[in-house]
Amino acid sequence: MADSLFPPPLSEMRKILPATQVAVERALPFVRTFREYEARYLKADFVAGLTTALFTIPQGMAYALIAGFPPAAGISTAIAASILGAVFGSSEFLINGPTNAISVMLAGNAALFAAQGDPVAAIVLLTLLIGAMQTAAGLLRVGTLTRFVSEPVLIGFTAGAGVYIVINQLPAFLGIPRSEVARTLFGWTPTHSAFFDLLRLVQSLARTHWPTLALSAGTFVLVRAIQKAERKVHRKLPAPFVAVVLVTVVAWALGWHDPRHPLHVKTVADIEPLTRSLPLPKLPRFDVPSIRALFQPAVAIAVMGAVEAVAIGKSLAAKAGHPFDASRQLIGEGVCNLG
Repeated sequence: MADSLFPPPLSEMRKILPATQVAVERALPFVRTFREYEARYLKADFVAGLTTALFTIPQGMAYALIAGFPPAAGISTAIAASILGAVFGSSEFLINGPTNAISVMLAGNAALFAAQGDPVAAIVLLTLLIGAMQTAAGLLRVGTLTRFVSEPVLIGFTAGAGVYIVINQLPAFLGIPRSEVARTLFGWTPTHSAFFDLLRLVQSLARTHWPTLALSAGTFVLVRAIQKAERKVHRKLPAPFVAVVLVTVVAWALGWHDPRHPLHVKTVADIEPLTRSLPLPKLPRFDVPSIRALFQPAVAIAVMGAVEAVAIGKSLAAKAGHPFDASRQLIGEGVCNLG
């Protein structure tokens, strides 16, 4: 095996013990990737990894805010999920991390988490339950059952989540504090839904903070312009990251980050204190009432996350012509959540 990245003794052992090799590669799929890896892939993989990492920074922060967490939580989650997904998952191209659908489902259960006392501990416990369910499903080889979920259902749910996110984030886009969004419609208190949230926001447009709207719209236009330029230069560019950096520099140059400035806009530092360290592991409280309350949303999110990952992983595998094991991917998703 001339192109093996393993030392010669280990390579020879693998030739003598193919059954051991199969067992190891089944438990740790990245071993097969390393065994078949060629030096000529390194440059393209480095560029792809750097591009994805830069893209993930603003994306992870945004998804964390959607789920009701501080921005840094999205970055920490993406770090752990990316590493563990690459080690235990089946797909060679799927990048694990927060998604819009999962963030929306977490946000939709915010009241349930608050009822458990500590919302952060409740979401951590929920994530552990999701990870345990997905890992168990993968070990039981039930990954193939995900193929029975129809594509229209997946597309409809994802599209609905996108609409919900747009409406949910419009107050931040317009610079309107949620506390200042109208709570009633012509004296009537509507139920909580995306449609009524949009109508209540329309009533509150007079409170729009124009500097925030200018930066938000500028970021959106810049992202789309960079993505359009990709087709001309035939290169993949980290459009969200570039746009965030450029607009941040503009806001800093104009002094809008200064709380004393009359056109002050909120920054990440206003949301949470900046830190240079990763959070330390902290286990939640395991008690029967909390597990019983979180079990139903855990099942729903576990299924949704599994279907998303398997559908995307299969699509990428088909295009690239590499093998894909749905049950193995379920184990990877489960380990990501446990991690």
